[in-house]
Amino acid sequence: MQSPELFWAMRILLPLFLGAVVTYVIGKIISRIKGDRAGGVVAAVIALVVTVAAYILCFTYPGAASAGAESGIAWLGSLKPDALSLLMAKIMFPLVILVAIYSLGYMKDDSGTDKYYALMLIMAGGMMGVVGAGDIISLYVFFEILSISSYCLVSFRKESWEPIEAGFKYVIINALGSTVAIFGLSLLYIYSGSVSMAEIAAHISGLPDLPVLAALALITGGFGVKAAMVPLHSWLPDAHSAAPSGISALLSGIVIQVGFFALLRLILGVFPLQMQMVGTILIILAAVTTTYGNFIAIAQKDIKRMLAYSSVAQMGYIILGFGVGFYFHSADGFTGGLFHIETHAFMKALAFLSVGCIIEKTGTRRIADLKGVGRVMPATAVAFTIAALGLAGIPAFSGFMSKLMIYKCGFQAGTALGVVLSSIAILNSIISLGYYMPAIHTLFSPAGEAAAKVKGTVSPAILLPIVIMVLITLVLGWHPDLGLGPVNAAVLEILNIIGG
Repeated sequence: MQSPELFWAMRILLPLFLGAVVTYVIGKIISRIKGDRAGGVVAAVIALVVTVAAYILCFTYPGAASAGAESGIAWLGSLKPDALSLLMAKIMFPLVILVAIYSLGYMKDDSGTDKYYALMLIMAGGMMGVVGAGDIISLYVFFEILSISSYCLVSFRKESWEPIEAGFKYVIINALGSTVAIFGLSLLYIYSGSVSMAEIAAHISGLPDLPVLAALALITGGFGVKAAMVPLHSWLPDAHSAAPSGISALLSGIVIQVGFFALLRLILGVFPLQMQMVGTILIILAAVTTTYGNFIAIAQKDIKRMLAYSSVAQMGYIILGFGVGFYFHSADGFTGGLFHIETHAFMKALAFLSVGCIIEKTGTRRIADLKGVGRVMPATAVAFTIAALGLAGIPAFSGFMSKLMIYKCGFQAGTALGVVLSSIAILNSIISLGYYMPAIHTLFSPAGEAAAKVKGTVSPAILLPIVIMVLITLVLGWHPDLGLGPVNAAVLEILNIIGG
């Protein structure tokens, strides 16, 4: 049997990166012969085949139990995939597949979509490299691959100024984050003389608190930019609102979670003896991130910017689950945080894909201009409503189940701090209704000018991913156990690392 490291490199990462090359080359050739539309369709089909194949291979993965020995694949660095990696893979691949299908209809009038699908595969490869990294060099290199492909996709519609500006802002701010992160990683190397996370952890365990805290602060700041933690989130609203809606879905649904996952991987791999300090930092960041994101979302008049700030708030819930988990050594906190990564990925992607369909038909992102659109586009508006109610944590939707776990972990801690944290989380869910409900009400109000512009039917390629995400949001709301299998395995992995 192949080692998990070799499996991850040769049967998941390599096909994604080579698939990106094949997708672009064949798509470009077909574009020159048959036109952009034909080239884009061929590129999409190739990208889908590659992504589906990689996803299927995740189910034949040798397993986290045998992970541990370094692979010796120098050009890919040290890959040490585990149950956490597998959980992220099982969230990421379905999202990429559904967005690729959606883009077949949504991007039909765009030129150069051969590049679009190739970049999507590079983004997927970058994410898989990050979640499987076992050393700080691999983690950093794969994250930069993910970031570069994201920059290009945000500014894909380069004939308009807004995507160019958003992409430039994304590059500058995330480059600053990368610089800060590399300083923190360099500190770890200076004090340990190694790039392996396990060896670094062994070397720094006897160091004074100051250099350890300095490295942790720099790493948290650097990857906090990529995870859109407040006050490091300023790139996100512009990037998510200017990008094609399928890319907005990926950025909010999984890319910023991978940013936090990179930080989590370093915390678990390098700082396993500083759990209470880590928990304190995460709790503070979570409370600020959730509250700020929700209050700023209320003030938004652009529906995609509203959803972008909602993503900031939702990251706060995820971080809170982990903060409580580390601070109180709570398995329930980790379960809630990981399950919210899973539920939020599909709910937020559903919201962006639904909104993208509405924007395509009406030509506006202004919430006030969308009056009555739900009456002429009922399926899409109902899908958005389900996503919004799930994100707000309303019972019967998946977001309620994951948020409930986060609420419970604070109360079960049995301390005043735990009660306060859970109360803040509940209060923020109520606040979020202050922007979700008005948006829903506007969609189903008497028809306005934008509703009158809606002509024709929605492409099946657009509707299919939306319907699938609606079903996921509803099914996980009633039967959360269906999504908790890989989550529970990942929680056991965390507890094994920190000595639970």
